[in-house]
Amino acid sequence: MSVILGDAQRRWFVVQYFGKFNKLTGEAPMWSRYPTDDELRRIFEETLTAVVAGAGPTSCSWFDMWTDTTLSEIVEAYPDVTDALIAQARAAFAGQLDGSNSRAYEAAMDAAFQQQRPEAAIEVYKALHSPKRTDG
Repeated sequence: MSVILGDAQRRWFVVQYFGKFNKLTGEAPMWSRYPTDDELRRIFEETLTAVVAGAGPTSCSWFDMWTDTTLSEIVEAYPDVTDALIAQARAAFAGQLDGSNSRAYEAAMDAAFQQQRPEAAIEVYKALHSPKRTDG
């Protein structure tokens, strides 16, 4: 399967592999810094468009596990991609941007450790990493 890359992803690959600074903006290569919210939004929209069209998501895309998982679910559902799957991907990405995904993860792990049961932390980890997670 070939991977369709959008403009933002192509630029990212060039910077990633050649390590050039953008001479027009003076910005550091994206691999040396976390992308801005605008860069993440652009990469997400291009990736979402690609996976809805049947291409697989690229690795090293800066997405958290929830966004990455929902994009993978779209790939698995192709060609029967529903509006609900797209909405789920958008919701997961919104959670990445506003920090609610990481806060939920940290809270669940803290609660599991407070119980002083290592197996509870493992259960939380597995539940939060489940591809069929429905709470965010």
